[in-house]
Amino acid sequence: MSDYTEINESVEVPKNTGTKGFLRALEDILKLPRVQSIEIDSRGKVSYRYFIRSGEEHAPLKTDFETLKPYAAIRNGGDIDEIGAPDRNAAMALGQLFNAASVDHLFPVAFASGANTIFWGWAQGSGLNLTSHEELFGLPFVTDRNIPDESLILGAAFARNAALIDIRKSYKLVIPHTLGAEVPT
Repeated sequence: MSDYTEINESVEVPKNTGTKGFLRALEDILKLPRVQSIEIDSRGKVSYRYFIRSGEEHAPLKTDFETLKPYAAIRNGGDIDEIGAPDRNAAMALGQLFNAASVDHLFPVAFASGANTIFWGWAQGSGLNLTSHEELFGLPFVTDRNIPDESLILGAAFARNAALIDIRKSYKLVIPHTLGAEVPT
């Protein structure tokens, strides 16, 4: 195999892209010539090994994860209705989001907020004892640095169990600033 050069590389799949991010990375890797191995670790790193012939140009992998991030899915998924004057109690405000989706005959898919969201402090200050920061009422809770930290968005789709990229309409509320709504660490 002296006419070939072995290339070992890796790509980090952003956490907020989910399964679709891994699939996009794998699709791009499999387009490379003579792929020999692909390894995925628990932290979202995909390592791969392939060979190029002498004279072939080595082009690094350029996987576009931006379209899979929550903000892009929400932005591209249609209208965003803002809940005007949401209830100061987090549980009641969440009910307002679910009701808005129900009125439009859509099914909730996921919640989204900023990377340093103030939602958890607000929920705790309202008396909600939520143990997981990865899901909320059975729906994924995703974060994106392009979403303001004081916003909470509920994405909805035409079918139950739809993926984030299937969002057709979103419902947004601005978290009311309340005393004692500190983000727990």
